[in-house]
Amino acid sequence: IDGLALYPDDVRHGRVWQLVTWPLANPVRPWTIITIFFFWYFGSQLEDELGRARMARFLVALTLGLSVLAVVLSAPFGWTDPELAGLGTLELMVLLVWIAEHPHARFFFGIPAWVLGVVLVALPVLGLIADREGLTLLHLLLGLALTAAVARAFGLLGEVAFLSKLS
Repeated sequence: IDGLALYPDDVRHGRVWQLVTWPLANPVRPWTIITIFFFWYFGSQLEDELGRARMARFLVALTLGLSVLAVVLSAPFGWTDPELAGLGTLELMVLLVWIAEHPHARFFFGIPAWVLGVVLVALPVLGLIADREGLTLLHLLLGLALTAAVARAFGLLGEVAFLSKLS
């Protein structure tokens, strides 16, 4: 598993496969199964909207974009812990894209999807601020912006007001 995770120094020393293999570096835990389920569930709904080939290209673009972002951030700042290992980051981005596409969908107890999206972003942001993990926070925020840009490039997020004005 460790050889699949993204370590920027390893990538700079020739282990370029880590740019695309980090989502496969999942430890065997119950939470991993839940993450895979949510990735499949919301990913398959996005796939219905995009089609299989475009969804595959979307995931590859997102994976590479987040990888390059981590490697670029690590170089000038000596950031060695980009936390790109496992499906969690990619699953979160896919779920947030789905939520942005369907903000008024209802989750458990009738909670609107957009509220869940706010919570899913706010919790890690607050945790990273509390832990003074500035570079990890920067990677998360830039990763969210990158995800929005990639999703928009693939024809998603057309109803998101501020993104519609940018295109």
